[in-house]
Amino acid sequence: MTRDQVRKVHSSGTLLHSYLVADGTGSAPSEKELAKLGDGNLLLADVVVGMLAQMRGSTFDEVLDTVPERDERFPDDEFGTPMWVTTIEMLKSVHASRWEQKPEISSIYDVHTAFRSTFNLAASATFEFAELIRQSPVAAAKMMVDMAAREMS
Repeated sequence: MTRDQVRKVHSSGTLLHSYLVADGTGSAPSEKELAKLGDGNLLLADVVVGMLAQMRGSTFDEVLDTVPERDERFPDDEFGTPMWVTTIEMLKSVHASRWEQKPEISSIYDVHTAFRSTFNLAASATFEFAELIRQSPVAAAKMMVDMAAREMS
């Protein structure tokens, strides 16, 4: 993972952690932040699904196909109807290319939909990871933030 990708994972993990600590009432990112966080959310989901695959002895795609669909309704606005299946397929594609293929989700959907869809996937994968390691989702999100912080130093 490149330094920029680790930074994006850290930013997205920090947002997810803050959201979970605030019990889903965290402040929404600005319009400008949404696009950057969409890629970070996909990267975060990639990391978490990869860890789940290793722990379960499954392939990345097998785990991704079993991550339960969630809609955190974050940000809670009239924009951003989540596109679950498209987001799953996008992550499979960029993961298979080892992230050489750039995610195009924000070119397919508006920035709100792209963000919300990727945030939902990162949240759902984190909840699955938390359950597997018998920790709270807040603790699992914090673990991802701490791992990214160590990689950046």
